[in-house]
Amino acid sequence: MGKLYIAEYGANKDEPPGILHVLPVGPTSQASDAFASSTRFLRLHSDSICYVAFGKEPTATVDHSRLAANTTEWFNVHSGQKVAVIGDPEEF
Repeated sequence: MGKLYIAEYGANKDEPPGILHVLPVGPTSQASDAFASSTRFLRLHSDSICYVAFGKEPTATVDHSRLAANTTEWFNVHSGQKVAVIGDPEEF
């Protein structure tokens, strides 16, 4: 089972990130905690193919944004949102 590494950043993307999370990448959607009030950007790194969705109560499906294995992506988000992740069905 893979992992999705989540780093929350404020408006300036200053290091180190304010909050770090790790979610399992598996056959069912898993959601993070709500983002902090100061969070404006997320850096996501996945060590396996996965799909991510954002919202107040997101559920990730294969119809959402795909992340390739061993890649890092940045996303602009709003405080109070969450990110959900699900693994690629071909891997399970």
